[in-house]
Parts: sequence; structure tokens; C-alpha cells
Amino acid sequence: MDQLGEPLQELISKQIGRIDINKITNDISIQIDKFFIHTFVVDPFDDFMWQINDLESNKLIEASSKEIKLRESPKK
Repeated sequence: MDQLGEPLQELISKQIGRIDINKITNDISIQIDKFFIHTFVVDPFDDFMWQINDLESNKLIEASSKEIKLRESPKK
């Protein structure tokens, strides 16, 4: 996990420049400063492809290949 965490540390406090969602596949592309993050469908039957969890507002955005939905975050 440290190998993944170290590069991601550079993303902290960077400004999001752009978010694009493919209307057919629901893949998401995010530009954060000079970085670019992109998801893709590995298995179209998976429950979800990506999630964004807003801990402050307790909201969760989930995307599958069929839909994007907003819901309450699960309580921990």
C-alpha cells in the first residue's frame, strides 16, 4: 500500500481541473493539476466501477456501467 500511497500524496491539496464522465460507459476521467486519472470497465456486471465518498456531507456517488447514483454513505 505504501507504493500506491506515496504517489497519491502528491494529489493532496491539488485543484481538480476537470471531470468528464463517458455517457455510454460511465467511465470517469479526472484531471488533478498535472495528473490524469481514468477508470474503465473491467467487468460490466460488477456492482460498481468507481465511487466518490464525500465524508463531510456523508454522500456517496457510485457508478456502474448501467447507472450513476447518489446516496447516503454507509455508517461506520
